Amino acid sequence: DKNDVVIYDFETKKITNVTEKFDLTVSAFVWSPQGDKIYFKSVKEAVYQLFEVDLTTLKLRQITTGENDFTSIAFAGENFICGRQNMNHPI
Repeated sequence: DKNDVVIYDFETKKITNVTEKFDLTVSAFVWSPQGDKIYFKSVKEAVYQLFEVDLTTLKLRQITTGENDFTSIAFAGENFICGRQNMNHPI
């Protein structure tokens, strides 16, 4: 099964699957403070990485790499915060 980020526009009743072409499953997600991007985590090569999708262009970008699992994502005002762990440094 694949989990996607799907947006429903109440005014137009349009449904947009913003991660439809993304070949991984979405776990947790959060809106940017401006509402123009969504950040989410997804497992890639056995670890959770963080991704960004621009809602204007639907362009997807991986924003983390490496052997760390990103465990949580959130915004505190304009600051993006996340939890990170690996086998040598668990949370």
